Amino acid sequence: MPPPSSRPSKSPRPASSYGRLPSEFSQPLGRPLVITRFLSLIALLTCLVSDTAGIDRPRPPRHEFSFVVLGDSQFEGPNAYNRLIDEVVRLFPSFVIQVGDMIQFPADSTVVRAKWKRFKAQIAPLGEIPFYPVPGNHDVLDSSRAPGGEPVYREVWGETYYSFDYRNAHFVVLNTDEGVTSEIVGKQWTWLVKDLREAAGKDHIFVFFHRPIYSLANEEALHAIFVKHKVSAVFYGHHHHLNFHERDGITYLMTTSSTEARNPYGERSGVFHHQLLVTVRNDEASIAVIRANSVLPPDIVSVEDNSDLHNLHRKFFTRMESRFSDLPRDGNRYTVTLSVNNPSGQDLVAFFEWELPNNRWAVEHSRGVRVELPASTRDLSVTFTLTRKYPSAPEAYPSCIARAHYLTHDGDVVETKHRFTILGPATEENP
Repeated sequence: MPPPSSRPSKSPRPASSYGRLPSEFSQPLGRPLVITRFLSLIALLTCLVSDTAGIDRPRPPRHEFSFVVLGDSQFEGPNAYNRLIDEVVRLFPSFVIQVGDMIQFPADSTVVRAKWKRFKAQIAPLGEIPFYPVPGNHDVLDSSRAPGGEPVYREVWGETYYSFDYRNAHFVVLNTDEGVTSEIVGKQWTWLVKDLREAAGKDHIFVFFHRPIYSLANEEALHAIFVKHKVSAVFYGHHHHLNFHERDGITYLMTTSSTEARNPYGERSGVFHHQLLVTVRNDEASIAVIRANSVLPPDIVSVEDNSDLHNLHRKFFTRMESRFSDLPRDGNRYTVTLSVNNPSGQDLVAFFEWELPNNRWAVEHSRGVRVELPASTRDLSVTFTLTRKYPSAPEAYPSCIARAHYLTHDGDVVETKHRFTILGPATEENP
């Protein structure tokens, strides 16, 4: 079931209209006052145009759209895939193409139909965003590599290879799993040659299939025909990691699994959940790799969390520092009183610990102090006694670290951290 073509519509050329000048400007030239007014108006308009002439106003492109490319899912991590679909909805592309292995094919056709039904429920949040499938080996082959799943695939999706036009671009979907060998041959090859020939004149040709081109038996023949017909980019999946290379002006890009990221070497090996966003503007195209969980809704930060966390950052300590010479002193013992606030709307528990440099200080509560801070607490005094071990030694001064755990509106716990600093003397003399 090839998708319908989408052709750009031509905007009507705006009609020009010319009005007549007001009657006072059409009087005989013997009226200097009228001429003066007219010239003044012209001068004013000239100034206005000059003031805005430097503004670089955007020019609407003839063609502009975006589409998303997703990798294998196979229902191994449905939660990860569901989140990715939610992110696609936020990006709101023109359409989505998934490069195969949408399900894990077993032998029983009844089970296969149930899996396709479940998969379609997963992509239902796309709503009116069109979804175009690419057949993968797990979609159409059985365990013996026979195309036992292809009849059900056709029943659910239609043809296993097809093409369509969208705006100024041509899109080609191929099937790399028609038989025992992985290659594009026979009727599909004949169809491909004819289809690419008929796409001449398009600004872009994008090709999609499942297995990487370097694993296909007729790789060189495919690449040659792609070069001949000026293919812009080729997308595929299968190996569950990101891989990019360019050859003869063609971008080849393998996208990772949408749900599986098990490689112990992580991102440097190309293994991380992501989607590809392709943006087309006239005769140019840009491909962006968007990491999963990075497309956020605008309400991710609530008004309450925003206000509370900013106020905690700014107002937790009434004063964030004190001069050492200003501390109350009894011999080598110094009293530090911290004035603490909880400007948030929820009860907090804060933990206070001291950083004691160079083992030259001691504090009576060496393992820290736990303090309850009810919502809207103001100027609560928390007092510590510091002992200076070596009075004559050059000093590094203690500082207090306070930590509190804040519960956000969506259940995340944020640790807030606050520092109170003791400053040295105003002069370099030892106090």
